[in-house]
Amino acid sequence: MRWHHVIGGLFGASKSAPPAELPDDDLELSMVEVAAYARALAAKRGYPDDSHDMIARRIVFLERRGIPGLGPFHRDLVLFADEPFSMRFNMVRPDGRRGGQCPIIAGVTLDPQLEAMTCRTESDAAWFPAPSNSVLLIPKLAEWLRPIGRAAVIHWLADGQRVGQAFVDGFRIALHGKIEAIHEAPYVGISGFAEDGEPKPAFRSGFTERMRIKQRHMTMMIEYLGREP
Repeated sequence: MRWHHVIGGLFGASKSAPPAELPDDDLELSMVEVAAYARALAAKRGYPDDSHDMIARRIVFLERRGIPGLGPFHRDLVLFADEPFSMRFNMVRPDGRRGGQCPIIAGVTLDPQLEAMTCRTESDAAWFPAPSNSVLLIPKLAEWLRPIGRAAVIHWLADGQRVGQAFVDGFRIALHGKIEAIHEAPYVGISGFAEDGEPKPAFRSGFTERMRIKQRHMTMMIEYLGREP
């Protein structure tokens, strides 16, 4: 199955051309296409129909700010493809380990705690076992913060060291740290944001109109969507 056939199926052949091929073997997707792939992936995994738009919105939120969203979501679905969907909601994993649960559901369950968490200082962050691909928590926190005009920080911890931080201030996001280290971090913390703290965040708003994706990653995503149930 070739990727441009699937794009035709998702968007309608008369409405959307395939992504442009780039010299370095990357492809480009518009944010409309990113959202459509996110919805298709969510549907394939069995997320409830009324959650598909929310998932797509959050993935686009990240990609528009130059932060990977579609790739981590696809990665999450592939890594846990053999785990029953209902078990993805549990923080305690089948092997007894804590953490690695669905990052979308984990974001929802944080709601009752965010008020207290975002009032804590950065040195006293509220820590908890990280869900899988926990960069996907960023849009949830941004949605919660925006109406109250508060800023906050997500911290990632591995081997006693902070390996990443996401500064979240309304529509503005600053991500510090390597995405690979963030994905592997076993603990996540949430705190308020001290404007005079270090490091100084380099905030990015949502100005990116297209995302790049390696053709091999696109092929893997298309193959996942084309699998038999």
